[in-house]
Amino acid sequence: MVRENYDIVIVGFSIAGSIAAKFAVENNASVLVLEAKSDIGENTIKSYQGLQNLLTKENVLEYFKKMGINIKPQREYNCCKIYFPPNIMTEIAFKRPIGYSIVRGNKVNSIDNLLAYQAINSGADVIYKSRFINFDGRKKIIFKHNNKIKKVRAKIIIGADGVNSRVAKLSGLANEPLVKAIGFGYHFTKVTDIDSGKVEGFLGQNIAPGEYAYIVPYKNEATIVTTLRPHMMRNGMKIKDYYKNFIKLPIVQKKLKFAKKLNVVSGTVSVKPLKSIVKDNIILVGDAARLTEPLLGFGIKNAILSGKIAGKTASRIINEDKLTGKDLEKNIISYEKEIKSILFKDLKKRLKFRKVYETINDHEMGDLIQLAKELTAGIDLNKMFETRETKSIKIKALKVLKDPYKIRLFLKYFLPAIRANYSFRN
Repeated sequence: MVRENYDIVIVGFSIAGSIAAKFAVENNASVLVLEAKSDIGENTIKSYQGLQNLLTKENVLEYFKKMGINIKPQREYNCCKIYFPPNIMTEIAFKRPIGYSIVRGNKVNSIDNLLAYQAINSGADVIYKSRFINFDGRKKIIFKHNNKIKKVRAKIIIGADGVNSRVAKLSGLANEPLVKAIGFGYHFTKVTDIDSGKVEGFLGQNIAPGEYAYIVPYKNEATIVTTLRPHMMRNGMKIKDYYKNFIKLPIVQKKLKFAKKLNVVSGTVSVKPLKSIVKDNIILVGDAARLTEPLLGFGIKNAILSGKIAGKTASRIINEDKLTGKDLEKNIISYEKEIKSILFKDLKKRLKFRKVYETINDHEMGDLIQLAKELTAGIDLNKMFETRETKSIKIKALKVLKDPYKIRLFLKYFLPAIRANYSFRN
């Protein structure tokens, strides 16, 4: 039975919220989760979303397993095809998986269901169809449930309500503009001419300005989406126009010749984290804290990590009765310090490169890829990705680069890309 008082109230029951609830309850805190939707994963439409493994030192599934979270992916991918303007394709095969696809939504085998059930089975209370409205002082939350306004008291509040977090806005933590990328596409069945072990990425200003389009396959299904930065759209164009340009590409048309749409895939991700993710007795996790990886838009790993740290931090504060004054301030800020020490260095480096990437035009991109092929010829890319050793490329660059234009491409784009992606953390 739902009570009037809880140690912790979590707003949002997606991945980060589920994880925070699970770890808080397992550390003897009473937890209530307020979820605006009517079911787990409702409106989180079926799609195959990525769990990136390439830029992590340890296999990401093993990493989660050590955290007590077992994720069963739908498919692993060891190869990627990338298409660059004007008509350049490069294919890279890796010895270890570069990523995994996982099912989202309210399907039985979705990650949303898996993590939500773990939280509920641990002892968290959940109220569905409950929309967070505002705070009433520091320790009360006002929410709407079944058209009735209700209140609940909480010692600590965790905001896990997504990229447009109301908790973040009303607490004053989201006092800076949302720097975002948006995506649109469809999940298809009866897709032909696909290799279910390969993901495909497409770059270019006509289909994905500032971002990329992608195809994530599984058997005869595929999620086919374009993503872009809104401020880079040409006047009068909308994301659906860019998507039409994308699926008109001959290689995509061939795959969709007999395809049927199952559902729309769309969304918004942040590409820049909030400066502060705690305030008073409030903690932000996952997308609410804007912890998405800035270059490729992956957010699941950081949502799980931040959810775990938040749940454990909040329950420790409760158990040690550090709920007032300097004690609360010192302990709740420890969550922000831990997240920043683990994630922010890489997030900031990749954000810095993203700003550079957004300046490249299609002509320069084509020339840059040709240069990259020249510089990596004869180099074992698998070994390079495993060891993060780039000295051989730098030595080769000193020998090969004589043309001023190539030198500019190397210094402006290639070298920053290496620096952004090879300073990794677990």
